Amino acid sequence: MKHIMVRLGLLCFVGLLAGCIHSSRVQLDYIEVRDECRSISENSLSERAAKERINIENTPQGAKNRNALLAQIFSECMRERGWTVAAPRSAKRPPAPPPAPPSPPSNPIRYMPAETPMPAGRRPINPAYYR
Repeated sequence: MKHIMVRLGLLCFVGLLAGCIHSSRVQLDYIEVRDECRSISENSLSERAAKERINIENTPQGAKNRNALLAQIFSECMRERGWTVAAPRSAKRPPAPPPAPPSPPSNPIRYMPAETPMPAGRRPINPAYYR
């Protein structure tokens, strides 16, 4: 019985080790592609900014444009190489319109006078109101 447990333990260990090696290889591939795309995005930043006439100077708006453009180039590069990364939000997209107010129900519930309890001392409501 003990030798079966040892063999089962070794089998589990080999399986887990193979999984870790595969996971490590995937992580190394990602790091390699990430570094390559980072270099590509930094090298092509000024070229693309000039082509699209985007301000990337040392101003708050220029820094924001620079970061957005870097993120866009980086995410495009990663997608071309088979990796899915979050794409930056487009600054040109208009804000979403506010939600429409809720519409009244198309068939409101109306109680007939016979169904409506009448408190003591009150006169009945005109039945024509319910038609």
